[in-house]
Amino acid sequence: DRTLFPSLDLTSILMLQGDYTELESSASPALTFIPPSMFGPPEKIHIDMRDTSKPGLALTEIGKGQVAWLPWDVPGMYYRYSLPAHAAVLRDLIDHLLQGKRQLRTNAHPLVEMSLMQQGNRRLFHLINLSGHADTAYFPPIPMRQIRVELAGNYHSARAIRAGQALPLEHSPGATSFTIPSLDQYELVVLE
Repeated sequence: DRTLFPSLDLTSILMLQGDYTELESSASPALTFIPPSMFGPPEKIHIDMRDTSKPGLALTEIGKGQVAWLPWDVPGMYYRYSLPAHAAVLRDLIDHLLQGKRQLRTNAHPLVEMSLMQQGNRRLFHLINLSGHADTAYFPPIPMRQIRVELAGNYHSARAIRAGQALPLEHSPGATSFTIPSLDQYELVVLE
């Protein structure tokens, strides 16, 4: 279902390895199961491939909310293989469940870890540049530039502590945006 999974507009098949819990077929499942096909040389694989109507996702309305259940281990698959399509399934599903009301949007590289914490009347926004991390080794990280952040909420000030500078803010309905000019290893933005 490309409307539920817009990030997969160029993807038709996702890799599945491991357990799959077979669900009863539904009228129009958002994802469908393709059973294992023949293994072997390129001229033999997938010649017996067939799609089914068995759901790869169950969505259920409960009260005022919605519950999603994936009958296969998408997070585990992403952890093991880091395939962008598995990340897209999770990201699009979360966006669907949040109904477009994400707390944070950014253009940051995926190797920038971010966390938002409450401390009294202010918020602390931490950014860690993990680009220097390589298995058990650590090297100087690649500097990141012009990281744009949009946070839910209305803030009147943002100060980058390591850089020692105030960050200009832009406001839109229900959100505040700012740009971090440079991120080396770590930055802390205090929002009030």
